[in-house]
Amino acid sequence: MNESIFSLAYLQYTYEVLHKDILDPYIPMFCRCILEKSINPIGIKEIKEAMASIYGISNLTYGAVQVICDRMATSKVGILEKKDGMLYVNKEKLYTQQAELRKDDSIIEDFDRLASNISNYSQNFPKTFDKKEVEDGLMHFIDYHGIDLLCGQEKEVFHKILKNEDKRLAYVISRYVIDDKDKGGNAVDLLNRLAKGNTISNLVSLSGHSNYAGNLQNVTIVIDTPFFYNLLGANCDSNRDAAEELMSILKRNGAHFSMYQHNLHEVYSALEDAIQRLRTHNYDLRKSSRLLKMAISEGFSSIQMDAMRTNVDEILRKWDIKEELVPDVPNGYVDIDVQTLKEIIEEAYTKNHTRDLFHHEINMIEKDIDSICFTYRIRGNSIVENLKGCKALILTTNKIIAATSNDERINRTKHKIPVCATDIFLSCILWSNYPEKNDSLNKKLLISECYNNILIDDTLITKFYEDIKAKKLARNISESQYMELTTSRLAISLLSEKTQNDIEAYTDRTSAEILAIIEQEHKDEVERVRKEGEEKVNAFREQSEEKETRLLAEHKIALDTKDNQICNLQDQIKNVEKRCESIAICVSHIFSGLVTLVLLFLFWNKGNLVHLFEGNCKLLNWWWIGIDGLLTVWAVLNWLGWIPKYVDLKARIWKYTFKICKRVLLGN
Repeated sequence: MNESIFSLAYLQYTYEVLHKDILDPYIPMFCRCILEKSINPIGIKEIKEAMASIYGISNLTYGAVQVICDRMATSKVGILEKKDGMLYVNKEKLYTQQAELRKDDSIIEDFDRLASNISNYSQNFPKTFDKKEVEDGLMHFIDYHGIDLLCGQEKEVFHKILKNEDKRLAYVISRYVIDDKDKGGNAVDLLNRLAKGNTISNLVSLSGHSNYAGNLQNVTIVIDTPFFYNLLGANCDSNRDAAEELMSILKRNGAHFSMYQHNLHEVYSALEDAIQRLRTHNYDLRKSSRLLKMAISEGFSSIQMDAMRTNVDEILRKWDIKEELVPDVPNGYVDIDVQTLKEIIEEAYTKNHTRDLFHHEINMIEKDIDSICFTYRIRGNSIVENLKGCKALILTTNKIIAATSNDERINRTKHKIPVCATDIFLSCILWSNYPEKNDSLNKKLLISECYNNILIDDTLITKFYEDIKAKKLARNISESQYMELTTSRLAISLLSEKTQNDIEAYTDRTSAEILAIIEQEHKDEVERVRKEGEEKVNAFREQSEEKETRLLAEHKIALDTKDNQICNLQDQIKNVEKRCESIAICVSHIFSGLVTLVLLFLFWNKGNLVHLFEGNCKLLNWWWIGIDGLLTVWAVLNWLGWIPKYVDLKARIWKYTFKICKRVLLGN
């Protein structure tokens, strides 16, 4: 296993970092095979077998081995020498070649740690996997990711990859990679590096790899319906990101985009149908379109699907996707064998007729056949030698359509560039031509494939629905339970987790287990809501008590503050009153003293003053006689008590003086 990891990392390192071509990295590896297996003269079969046993690279074709050996026999390399039609080893130069990574490269340790983590992660699912199984599964996962490059190449390797596919392990790996990515881990970076190495190993065996170089200014990329759904965002954000990245690269390389009229009509009609069925909840997933299944799987509402329908025109404008009409038949051109193509596709979908076609598959196949037929017409009678001269190429996500469209049985014109290619195939080709510019695309496609691996399979959904329908007819489940199983997104999610997307894992008890979990979920939800209600009531009560305590404390503080203010004011008033009393007493004493002195002076000098003024001035004399009379009258009235007495007058003077002082000092 370590050698397989090393070989893929080494291929990626020498190509992407050291910028060597895709053949040079194999030379040191071939040298080791020759040394360890003592191969001399060189046998192509022996080298191929040695590469598989020593480095774990089993997808090399005989043609690729021959090309590499020819490179080693050139005068520039000189490791092999041709004599009498045989290749012999130049041992002196053989030892100078060595395949190695940087000294600080920890790819082996990182892979070992990743396998352990995924093995532990698998404990969350019905079927668990040990570390060795995960290691094998990761290598197969990488092989399957790059399988598109093997279409029509090494049939034995191609079918071996398909045969050894373990859906449950692929599901666990994909779930782990997605979860790890969301947590900021580097699992996808590690797998992406190994996937690049695997791509290089596949490209070596891809016949006519050099034919894919060059710009695409004269090429129209025909967008297939499922790829357009990815652009639309109907099949998770990861698929949309990967699709947009690929479109950007193609546009940067000069490609033009179009969609056949029937594919565009399919998009609009599928969206309309999905909106209505989601709005009315009237659907049967066994007979639903792929768009509706994606919508249910992603949890999209009818409102969200309506927004997607509105966004179709925006996507068409953004990428300048033209509507492609039915092309004319060129002079002398003979259409492909449509019936044979249909039979090949149906055989691939049903896996040699082990099941019936689904309703949506029948409609889909008819449109795919039209697309393939029209693209062959656009290419016409001449054989396409390279990508830049292919005129038109269908871009799809459907591996079956990509493989069957290039089957040699359907057309006598053997194009060197396929009529239909998957997004992964085209991305690998673009990356190999421009590795530095297109690096992020590989990672996005890897994540996209992980999301696709966890999407529930059509055959599994069909089996599930047939099972619960039979149980409903047998009255083993109620109408409400049937509705729960057929309309709940949770049921689909649980079906995926329980079976790990493998129909072989589905049993008679699966639907009952899912129903039990759903009902328990409802009970848990009710209990959760009840607890949340109690917690809210308790929290409200605690908040009320805290608020009441806080308000009481604030009120007490306010009262204490006001009491202190009142006390301070009272003290101030008392001090002012004391001062006012002192001033009033002083003023009253002064006033009363002055009055007393004046009266005493007048009474004492009464007779003297009369004689003083007498004869001098009659007016003064009469004035004084008046004063004297007033004093006499005041004295009599005061004695009788008819006017205020002296003491009362003094008190009034004190009172008025006190009020005036208080008003002045207090400001009111």
